[in-house]
Amino acid sequence: MTLRSNTISCPSSALLCSAFDADPKLAAIVPAGNSYDNFDLGRYALYPGNYIRTYYLRGHAFLIRRDIFLAIGGFDPIFGRGYYEDIDLGRRLDLNGWRFGVHPEAHIHHKKGGSFGDDRFPLSRHNRAVYLSRYPKAQQNLLLLTTNCALTDLGEELISTIDQVLHDGGYVHWLTPARSSRLTSLQIYNHDLNLYSAVRILLRGWKRADRQVTEIWIAPETPFFLRTLLTAWGKWQNLKVLLLKQAAKLDSVTEPG
Repeated sequence: MTLRSNTISCPSSALLCSAFDADPKLAAIVPAGNSYDNFDLGRYALYPGNYIRTYYLRGHAFLIRRDIFLAIGGFDPIFGRGYYEDIDLGRRLDLNGWRFGVHPEAHIHHKKGGSFGDDRFPLSRHNRAVYLSRYPKAQQNLLLLTTNCALTDLGEELISTIDQVLHDGGYVHWLTPARSSRLTSLQIYNHDLNLYSAVRILLRGWKRADRQVTEIWIAPETPFFLRTLLTAWGKWQNLKVLLLKQAAKLDSVTEPG
């Protein structure tokens, strides 16, 4: 277990251990808490052991199988005192076929930035650049617009393509007429299908390149005005804009440049 300026209560520790018992492929489990305040965790599918799947390992506190941690080499010392060494560890766990997730019933309070003070900003920028140089596909941010609200309605091919984006460490920003339930990963963000949501997502990358939308996937039945506007934006920004049938046939999405 790795702990940083935090404590996990005994009941929470028991929940985390029980998740390991229920899923032998689960390598690491993270307690929920204030770091997940912006997530409606009740909307995500639960895997055996009652955890939510994630492909982004937040290392402020987690329980990990010791033998697996040692087998993949632990934290890479290139990251120094911290920042992105946990996310890099998660990438290597995923590449080796292991799962990790967040337990919504186990809670911890994370004093964000408590370990590094003002040093956290240059350290985070430097280590983010190291991480993204190793995993450039982790910069994928897909903007997906559909008029249905269930992943199962998207078809197996498209779901497989989306799943690969998540495995690569990327994100899917999914706009639907009503909020979806049974989301399969914390890297899928679901928003209302309207111009405000689309613009807000497109502007996320204004200051950070790794948050920029890299591709736009649009269902043909998406409202004409929104579809036209996003197509024009994509051409202006030199982004690939695809209809869902085109996206489903991709072996992988475009790697960010």
